[in-house]
Amino acid sequence: MVAMLHSVITMGQANDAGFSRRRVYRLLQRGEWLQLHEGVYLSVSGLAGDARWKAELAGLMLRCGETALVSHGAAAILHRLEGVVGQPLGITVVSGSNRFPKPVHRSRFSDPNAVMIDGLATTSVARTLRDLAAECTVVIVEQAMESALRGTDRRRPDMWNKALLAELRSMVAEQPRLHGNHRLGKVLELRSDDDRPTGSFPETVLFQALRAVGLHAVRQATLRIVDANGVRLDTFYPDLALPLYRLLIEVDGGEAHADEGAMARDLRRQNKVLQGFRLLRFTAVEVLRDPDGVALQVKRSALRSTFAPAAAWTVDDVSVEYSTNRFLVVDRSRDARDEAMNRHRTAG
Repeated sequence: MVAMLHSVITMGQANDAGFSRRRVYRLLQRGEWLQLHEGVYLSVSGLAGDARWKAELAGLMLRCGETALVSHGAAAILHRLEGVVGQPLGITVVSGSNRFPKPVHRSRFSDPNAVMIDGLATTSVARTLRDLAAECTVVIVEQAMESALRGTDRRRPDMWNKALLAELRSMVAEQPRLHGNHRLGKVLELRSDDDRPTGSFPETVLFQALRAVGLHAVRQATLRIVDANGVRLDTFYPDLALPLYRLLIEVDGGEAHADEGAMARDLRRQNKVLQGFRLLRFTAVEVLRDPDGVALQVKRSALRSTFAPAAAWTVDDVSVEYSTNRFLVVDRSRDARDEAMNRHRTAG
């Protein structure tokens, strides 16, 4: 039996596997096979959900020929980019017939960086983002870009995909008038080369909502806590920060704070941080249900702040310096001194 891609087969492949045309038609009549396109069949007609969606993508690719690539929203789903909902169909072919089905896009440019995902030839992440920009809003494109820029180690948000950001900027600079690049350029204008991506989709949604109410937050800033001698006590990456208001925002997803150890670490860090900042916490569900309401709540809290905007401040025995996306918190408290003494005794 010929190997099939997601249970999809062409008439030619069926003939090579020993299926006559008469037998294929009988399978179609009995409902065991389903015709997706002319000469392209789904051999397991009962497929549903994700399996059926991938089968339809495979059917379109077989219909369109060797140059076909999964693209646009479909490629975004395969790349696990955020912001795109549902299971859209999207195929791009380089040249070819104008009689292809509606979800098929024709392009003069191939994608040399195309990748294979689940057996489906798919446009690269950079090309997918440009294709999304051709048919989606700036909001959705930014959400997809944030997820694409994240690094593989969520515990180190300071290590993120700067190479992709440089590739996107180069793509827009080289062909600014190409369909999709204009809107992609608008999204790129919203960030600098040093701006880190958010850590999750709810954080992206809240970040966008805060910007809409006039608050420009910093994503995944490094908050380094040291003692009076500069020895590191802890490192904290708050989800969002509003430095001018000395305000930090945490968006808590259930999976990140479910176990007792994670909660203990959060509380220990929070107790340190609160000596120099105010901290607001929201659940991911709360943010996704009403991002505008959460943003207004943050804005009210920020506007009630009595702090004067500054790049440095001191609260009791804690001093804080801020630059770009990095905080340095110097803790001169008794707890910090005791911790330093304990380290010294242990080392001795």
